[in-house]
Amino acid sequence: MTIISQSYATLKKETGEEFARKMLLENLKFHQGNIKKTAKAMQCSRNTIYLAIKKAKKGDLSDQPHLPKTPHPKATSSDIIDLIIKRRKETGFDKRRLRWHILSRDNLLIPESTIGKILKDKGLVRKKKRVRREYSRIKYQWHKIFPFEQLEMDTKEIADKKTLPQEIYNYILRSDFIPKWQWTIIDPVTRIRFLLEIGLAGKYLPRWLSGG
Repeated sequence: MTIISQSYATLKKETGEEFARKMLLENLKFHQGNIKKTAKAMQCSRNTIYLAIKKAKKGDLSDQPHLPKTPHPKATSSDIIDLIIKRRKETGFDKRRLRWHILSRDNLLIPESTIGKILKDKGLVRKKKRVRREYSRIKYQWHKIFPFEQLEMDTKEIADKKTLPQEIYNYILRSDFIPKWQWTIIDPVTRIRFLLEIGLAGKYLPRWLSGG
């Protein structure tokens, strides 16, 4: 029996995985099945020896191709791709909402990542626009003004019909203790805030808050 003293990694690189595993099993036989001695002699891990034994039992010492476990858009059937595109154009949903929409309507569960890759591949992903909000902050001459000499005022409609659900909006209108509007006056020097809340009956609810 010829025992090769090269490491398993070098042997596999120079001769291929089949011959390297064959020599590994020959070394294992030479060491009377001792995994520890064989791993030390071939400079490899014990798992490498266990894998060679497992492959020898199957009768194939070659490496298997490493295929992705998740489906790739190019491997997805054309029918599913057409369905995703159709539902996207119908609803305009993103990949997450589209997944549940297809499940409820077509009884088909498609991974969210697959839907996202297909939408991106077909150019159906919306570009996110960054909204830059610019605020015109008043510049004061701090060394010339005194507290409460200049004030800032802001108004807010608490009962906002456009942003509140209809039932909450109606509840606020019917309520006698929930204010409907709010005025805020701020002293820019001390940052003290004065709040004035008004209801439909014209009741004033003044209060003040200290700020910093």
